[in-house]
Amino acid sequence: CVGYHEPCVNTGDKIPDRRFRKQERIRLRSEFDRIYAARRFASNDKLTVYILENNLGYSRLGLSVSRKVGGAVVRNLIRRRIKEAFRKNKTDLPVGLDILCVVKPGQPATERLYAESLRLLAARATARPGKTPPTSTP
Repeated sequence: CVGYHEPCVNTGDKIPDRRFRKQERIRLRSEFDRIYAARRFASNDKLTVYILENNLGYSRLGLSVSRKVGGAVVRNLIRRRIKEAFRKNKTDLPVGLDILCVVKPGQPATERLYAESLRLLAARATARPGKTPPTSTP
C-alpha cells in the first residue's frame, strides 16, 4: 500500500480510517447532558454505555471516569484504553451514534475487554427504547 488512505495496489481495498479525530470526541457539557437525558443505556461490570443518535455519518465517543475509579494515573490509563478500543473497532460499532462510556470503579480492564464491552453494550443499548430528549419551548 502506498499511503495510509490510498487503496492497496494488490487488492484494491481501502484501508479503514483508524484515526480518532477531534470531531469524533464528545466534549461539551450540554452534549453529555443531552445523551444522559435520552436514557438509552446498557451496562456490565466495567462500563455503562449511554447512546443517542447524532444524525452524522460517524459515531462519537465521550468518556466519564470518576475519581472513585482511582487516581489520575489509573483514570488516564482507562481513558487511553477505551479511546484506543473505540479507534480500532469503530468499524464494528453502529454508525451515527453518540456513545458515552461511564467507567465503574474496580480494576482497570484490558483494551480488548473494553473493546468487547463497547461493541456489546452499544448494540444492546441501540436495541432499547429510549426517552425522547427534552426540547426547550419558547
